[in-house]
Amino acid sequence: MRLQKYYVAMTLGFVLLILPVFLTDKHHLNIAVMTLMYAALALFWNWVGGYTGQLSFAHIVFFGIGAYTSTLLFLHFNVSPWLGMLVGGILSSVIAGFLSYWTVRLKGPFFALATLALSQVSLIVAVFWKDLTGGSQGLSLPLAMSFQNMLFDSKAAYYFIICVLVLIGLSVSVRIENSRTGYLLKALKLSEAAAEAVGINSLKLKIRIMCLSAFFTSLAGTFYAQYIMYIDPYSVFNLELNILMILIVMIGGQAAYLGPMIGALLLVPVNEVLRSELAQFGDGIHGMLYGAILMLIIILAPQGVIGMLRKWNTRRLSKYQSE
Repeated sequence: MRLQKYYVAMTLGFVLLILPVFLTDKHHLNIAVMTLMYAALALFWNWVGGYTGQLSFAHIVFFGIGAYTSTLLFLHFNVSPWLGMLVGGILSSVIAGFLSYWTVRLKGPFFALATLALSQVSLIVAVFWKDLTGGSQGLSLPLAMSFQNMLFDSKAAYYFIICVLVLIGLSVSVRIENSRTGYLLKALKLSEAAAEAVGINSLKLKIRIMCLSAFFTSLAGTFYAQYIMYIDPYSVFNLELNILMILIVMIGGQAAYLGPMIGALLLVPVNEVLRSELAQFGDGIHGMLYGAILMLIIILAPQGVIGMLRKWNTRRLSKYQSE
């Protein structure tokens, strides 16, 4: 089973790597880049939300830290974003470890409310700390195109960068699912009290997975800053972005390495196509139709697409065995 998952991930990686050959239109390539970025964010969120069942709204904090750390280091100290993204990732991990020590002890909706408060506090700090973040005006990156600056004329270069990040996320997800850590996380999700009764250190395990998730989420924040070449508090500390991570995982399937990929492929391109095709009919039309599609998917597949496929496969096997 483990080898099968790796083969699927490798096949998916091969498809992603050759996809730019067929995407000659810049608009379509941009949709592919954004789809992969959201898929990466959903993969990293799934490690916390999917495998442990903790509804985290703090991931935009790590995303914003990654974006601002690399940008500030680049603008003020001419530090390459390749190095800045690692600094941001380490900083996010440290902050995640500190915050997790106090928040993961909370149960049920209280954890979600605590992380939601943290995300909004981060937004307020970023808006009013103008000397550091530029406030609402944000920060712009100079047009200094080079590999060292992680700034490119071609969108294909950004596509391959985010593709590598997605493949790393897939590999880690497969590793988690088939490791002792993965089984411990699943045990915590089913019953934390029972898991602790048999000797599992839930606090240590939750902090470790949160720090890992924060590190990679921060890397995605740096990528976003370099791709857009402009950041402001309302774009990188945006609660809607965190909600989209959760929706992608819910639609695709929680605690499944392919769930975030499926969710991103379903939601992001559809949203972009609806926005472009229905713009002439008014600003809210595409949102209404997009919301209706989400509701339909959730009704038909409450456990996500992966859950629906598993249920269908179980029924098929049961029918086959009965015959």
